[in-house]
Amino acid sequence: MFQVCLPVSHLMDRDSPRVRALFDLADVIEYRSAHRPDFVPDKPCVFHWGLGSVLDGFGPEFQGQGLGGFLARIRADWFSFDLGPACRRNDYILPLSPTLGPEDILAETDRSLDLVRRSYAGCLAAENYNYYPTGLYEHICRPDFIGRFLETFDLGLVLDLAHASVTAANLNLDLRSYLLELPLERVVEVHLSRPHLHPIVAVDAHAAPLDEDFDLLSFVLAELSGPAIVAIEHYRDLDTVLSLYRRLRELLGDFDLRPEAAVGGQGA
Repeated sequence: MFQVCLPVSHLMDRDSPRVRALFDLADVIEYRSAHRPDFVPDKPCVFHWGLGSVLDGFGPEFQGQGLGGFLARIRADWFSFDLGPACRRNDYILPLSPTLGPEDILAETDRSLDLVRRSYAGCLAAENYNYYPTGLYEHICRPDFIGRFLETFDLGLVLDLAHASVTAANLNLDLRSYLLELPLERVVEVHLSRPHLHPIVAVDAHAAPLDEDFDLLSFVLAELSGPAIVAIEHYRDLDTVLSLYRRLRELLGDFDLRPEAAVGGQGA
């Protein structure tokens, strides 16, 4: 029901026994650029793009990087992207153009996805953003809008747990209650890492997940009604990443043996 997903990162710039060990742990390979190293094994794959569908550069970059052709060559099971943001232009977490309303966000996304679907006929999914009080993230982190967005375009949800943690902290929400308000029935992929929960403002850090982060992952998986892949977003060194993926493999193996996991959880 749940599978290990390994993003191809700078840690895998060359073949090595440790890199091969990482690939051996993975059920699914995730590409994040239009480059496939020769030593990457032939396994099921997906593509995640760290660009939001509202941004002015979404369409030109998709075409300029030749992503349509690359998705066909790797036979990607789905193509995912960021859900938002609420502005057409940005500099990191700061808006460089006016904040858009919900209808404009949907209209911009419609144009972007029309372009994607001209060259890619596979499934599409969107990743939840993390909320910062800058004007760039208005509307898009609300569970009701996320649900509407996914339903409008028939998308899966890439659920980034660190993003959800940052959103809950910065909006003073209970994290688990926030997660349960999201459209978990649409989850196809989960991202796991450790955010920096600073008391002034929480930020996404891609730090190594701790025990409580793995506990949060187990909480979410128990709520899912269908299969999903799980990726760890931590890229500091191979030894740490290997250790984390071994732990993830063990957790998912144990989870699939639980009676409640076999019937799809409680709440999706």
